[in-house]
Amino acid sequence: MKIRLMILLLIITNNLAAQSKKENLDAYFSTLFKNEQFNGNVLIAENGKTLYEKSFGFADISNKRMLTADASFPIASITKTFTATAILQLKQKGKLQLQDQVAKFLPDFPYPKVTIKQLLSHTAGLPIYDSLFFSMIPKHPDTVFTNKDLIPAFVSTKAPLIFKSGEDFSYNNVNYNILALIIEKLSGLSYGSYLNEYIFKPAGMKSTSLSNFFSREDKNLAKRYGLKYPYSEKLQLVDTAAEFKIIYSFNFQGHGDLISTTHDLLQYDIALSNGSLLNDVILKEAFTPVILANGQDNVQRYGLGWITKADTSIGEIVKHDCGLPGGRTMLLRNLGRNQTIILFDNNANNVVPIADEALRILNGLDVEKPRKSAARSYAVALAKSGVKVSNTVLSKIKSDTTNYYLSENEINSLGYAFLQNNRPIEAETTFRKNVELFPSSWNTYDSYGEVLLQRGKKKEAMKMYLQSVKLNPDNENGKTVLEEVSVSDIKFNSAGVILEGTIYKPKRINAAVVLVHGSGQEKRMNDLASLLSRNGIAVLTYDKRGVGKSGGVYAGPEVGTNNVDATNLDLLALDASAAADELSRHLRIKHVPMGLMGFSQAAWVIPLAAKKNLKVKFITLFSAPVVTTLEQLRFQFYTNGNAKFWETHTEAEAREHISNDPDKYQFVGTDPLQSLNSLSIPGLWIYGGKDIQAPVGLSTERLELLKVKGKKYEVQLFPELGHNTGFSKSKEPMEFAIRWIKNRSSTTKGNLQAQENILH
Repeated sequence: MKIRLMILLLIITNNLAAQSKKENLDAYFSTLFKNEQFNGNVLIAENGKTLYEKSFGFADISNKRMLTADASFPIASITKTFTATAILQLKQKGKLQLQDQVAKFLPDFPYPKVTIKQLLSHTAGLPIYDSLFFSMIPKHPDTVFTNKDLIPAFVSTKAPLIFKSGEDFSYNNVNYNILALIIEKLSGLSYGSYLNEYIFKPAGMKSTSLSNFFSREDKNLAKRYGLKYPYSEKLQLVDTAAEFKIIYSFNFQGHGDLISTTHDLLQYDIALSNGSLLNDVILKEAFTPVILANGQDNVQRYGLGWITKADTSIGEIVKHDCGLPGGRTMLLRNLGRNQTIILFDNNANNVVPIADEALRILNGLDVEKPRKSAARSYAVALAKSGVKVSNTVLSKIKSDTTNYYLSENEINSLGYAFLQNNRPIEAETTFRKNVELFPSSWNTYDSYGEVLLQRGKKKEAMKMYLQSVKLNPDNENGKTVLEEVSVSDIKFNSAGVILEGTIYKPKRINAAVVLVHGSGQEKRMNDLASLLSRNGIAVLTYDKRGVGKSGGVYAGPEVGTNNVDATNLDLLALDASAAADELSRHLRIKHVPMGLMGFSQAAWVIPLAAKKNLKVKFITLFSAPVVTTLEQLRFQFYTNGNAKFWETHTEAEAREHISNDPDKYQFVGTDPLQSLNSLSIPGLWIYGGKDIQAPVGLSTERLELLKVKGKKYEVQLFPELGHNTGFSKSKEPMEFAIRWIKNRSSTTKGNLQAQENILH
């Protein structure tokens, strides 16, 4: 009787404990949902049995479709655990060894020392997608690249390993694409068929399939939403967002291409636990961090397809999470206590800390109540309503520490988000606010100094960097900035007119440029000059003739004059040439190539200036048409500012209008080809594929003809961008130009050395 009573009491106690855990978990996740910090499905289990399960929010906002337990999500990088399981099954069957070299199974694989184990553990050092395919996409916009394109890309690009295999760790999807090829080679099955036959079926997974992230076939698939910017107020559907369209160019398998449900992942967890998929010896190896050649753990404590946690106070934890546009998922397994946490979120919320807190609740430990971010509330208000409203919002909520937290790092990140998305005023405001809120932090001054420097506020920036270094004498970035870039205002004469500008001179100079204006009443471009100088490029930027502090008379439609008349363009070219002479005089450094960089209307100014001045050794132009000024105006009148012009018009139609439309103005035109034909210096033209102000197709064709004649001209196209390539939200065009310009330095030095060798 006593034994029965004790058993009954034990059952009651366990049930009460389970109920308490369930209530605590529900309170935690409900608060997260209320705070807009979780939107998705959660399933938490012990010993293979569901303890807590719930769906929060919408699967489809526009159609008001709620999430349910059977909703499917792309599990992205959790797929890697399935690929790893498949490879380890092949090992278990004796078809491969982990130390086998990849080339044993894929003979064309060009890295002979890379092993299967190194692929599994991300220690192979393979090149990433960017270096293999991003340059191909503009040339093949309709091509969808697959696993079969990887090895040919390795071979054709001759891309080197990013480090010696086994000596470092670099998380890289390509590793698992190659593993998928090995699975197919050894099994004789497609990757998807193998998973279905040897993992999904044995595990009882009936709702898991192989698909790309944008599958429309699954009616239960949760749509994914995200913030366009960290300071955006509302979510947007990421599938249709232009910035994510590049994903349509890829259909790689093995790294992140499965769609599943929380129930199916629990079945997978159970199958791993009961030995249905792999034996205990192999699983133990999979859950052990791979040691690098130096004898140390890799930085992520990555095993064979699984991430392991060093902290074992709650149990031995293995996991894998994923992040994709609009989606975050987590599979966390506590091996010692047979606990499982599965989280799917379709609003891009970070599930990693959520899983950690849920694990603590599951093990009876206290957690803090989730609180909202005061930094985000401030940034949303700043972006939407300006400084006054955002300050009011912040003052109201920062003292409410029960419901809000204030993070220095978050404010800093939001400042950089503004900066990266061409909102420098909001960026400066945000960094200044961070200094006010956290005056003892060296990093707030460092970041504030950075934005001030980019905005051309040199003196204020130096004060911030000095304070940052005072607070942290080990701040190498601050010390470097204080030493590296000198900024000086200058005046110079051009055709009898005094022009004023600024020279940015880095300590280590790789190249130098004069910034040449586009159309409009443009002053000196301090933000761009600061960026270039921090990349080792000396810069002279000046106020355009008749603008700002520069003398002379400005010509343009704003004042009723023609800014593309040959006389005005030649005058602007004289100004650019005089600026080049001034920059050369200030630098006085041999072997440093100097060039001209400009935008739009500089298409006609820069070739003229380069022809006038032999000191100019290269030219770099953004969205610069290679057509006559008359042809350019015909094109602009035809497109008429229609942002969707290329959706309804063809290149042939545009060219017909460029050639045949009547001219609305009579003036002496300029043809850049006359100058470009006579130049013998290298040039780079950067275009956006959706430009409606410059005829990109015709310009590119004419440059290609010049290349056939032996001209050293290059064209780089960014298909998704418009006319504003030089100042777009994408950093890629300017980063490409900077790399190209810095390469002029090595080329120039090489040519000079060759000349010296000949002379001797």
